[in-house]
Parts: sequence; C-alpha cells; structure tokens
Amino acid sequence: MLLFQLLVVLASGLLCLSQKCQNEVYTNDLKYTSCKEILTKFPDTPSGYYALADYTEKVYCDMENKRCGSLGWTRVAYVNMSSETSSCPGDLKLNENPKRYCGGITNMCVKAKFSTHGITYSQVCGRMIGYQIGNPNGFGPYINDQRRLDHVLDGVLISHGDKREHIWAYVVGSLRVPTTAGGGYCPCASYQFDGVVPPFIGNDYYCDSGVDSKPTAGKFYPDPLWIGEGCTPPNFCCSLASMPWFCKTLANPTDDDIEIYNCNNESSEDIGLELIELYVH
Repeated sequence: MLLFQLLVVLASGLLCLSQKCQNEVYTNDLKYTSCKEILTKFPDTPSGYYALADYTEKVYCDMENKRCGSLGWTRVAYVNMSSETSSCPGDLKLNENPKRYCGGITNMCVKAKFSTHGITYSQVCGRMIGYQIGNPNGFGPYINDQRRLDHVLDGVLISHGDKREHIWAYVVGSLRVPTTAGGGYCPCASYQFDGVVPPFIGNDYYCDSGVDSKPTAGKFYPDPLWIGEGCTPPNFCCSLASMPWFCKTLANPTDDDIEIYNCNNESSEDIGLELIELYVH
C-alpha cells in the first residue's frame, strides 16, 4: 500500500513537470519581458512587483483588473505628487503651493517620456488627476491656429512614437456651464460650444473644468479634474463612469515609448498634474 501511494506521488510530480500546474508561481525569472507573459505562463500570479528582462528594477504588474478586456498589464509610468518623495518627470515643473503638482511652462507644451523597455503592446490604459489654474480654454488653441498641431489644446496629450500617434487627451475647459457661446469650453459642457475637436483626437479624450463661474487668472482651483465627479448639468463631459481611467486599443502593435505633453497657451493658466499612471498590454 505504501509503495502504491509513493508511486502515485511520483507520477503526480512527473505530470506537473510535463504540464502547467494550476498553482505554479512565478519566481522572478528574468526571461519574461512583460506582465502579460508572466500571467500567460502563471495564471494565478497576483498583482505586485516583478522582475522583468530589460528592467533594472522590479515593475508593477496589474494582474487582476480587466481593462480593454485584458489582464496582465505592465505599468510604465507612476507619478503621485501627494507623496513627498515623488518628483516631476521630464520637463514638467514642480509646484508646491498650495498643493504639490507638476505644471507646465507658459505658452508651450512641456514633455515627459516614459520608456516601455521594448515591450510590444497594442493596448494602453491609464489615468490622470489634475487641477485647473487660471483660465485654460479647452481646444481653443486649435481653433485659434489650426496649423499648430504641436499645441492643439489646454491640457495633456498622450502619444507614442516619433510621429506622435495619438493615444488620449485630458482637456481642461474654462468653466463647467458656459453662459455665452465659445470654443474654450468642454464640447459637451452645453449647447454653447462652437469650437472644433482636432480630427486626429476624435473621441479619445476626457474634458473637465474645475470651476462653475468665470475663472480668475492665475488662481488654483482645488476641485480635482477628470475623476467623474462634481459635474453640473447639463455638463456631461465629466460624469463618465470610466473616468479617470482611459483604455485605448491601437491600430497596430508597437514598442514605442510613451510621451505626455502638458500644454497651455497663456501666462495666467496652467494644468497641475497630481497623478500620472500608465500601463501597456
């Protein structure tokens, strides 16, 4: 009887070696290049930090939240300015009064690049949370000069590659519920919007405002942007259930790095970013 039990155990072990065991656990083997690869090989792997090829430090893998219908997301950017140890990426500028955030530079787009470390991906998801400073005017810059494709909005553009292929935009309109017609508001803030959303952006954007009435130049407004709360009817741009998370499936797979551009076009305005979080799959 004991001999039979021993043979069963040995047979089970051999079967586990020849097939994938259900409780097999990833042990930071550097031959895997993405979180998706790990989850495919080890489907019970929980979210957490893991060693990947081509990364000098462990990377956070989101294994449990299904976004774009997929699991196994590799985080390529995480900036949380509510932490005193966080610094602003790229050329974004640190501001600490009245709140820590990463801002831009007057009348230009300021860039930060995040490496994907050669991972080939076809989906991007992420979130941003920010604040309105002064009087940003939505897609106003594009309306004023449609030749300036490097500055088409007041807000944040997310893109990939040398041709700056569009991924998503976080736009800031001047106020939530306009009382006069104009192009500086969020397109669905009311029937008053008479501007143009750049064709290459299409519907791949969120738009929000941090103030109900006419904003004051240079003033910081503490109502967080793009979180899906605080909307005033008939403004429905900022009440989407998916906010602040976006999800984008690209037309073609790529291994491009991802860039963000924090843009404003006046000296009395800015977009203050408190949280930047981006994943690829």
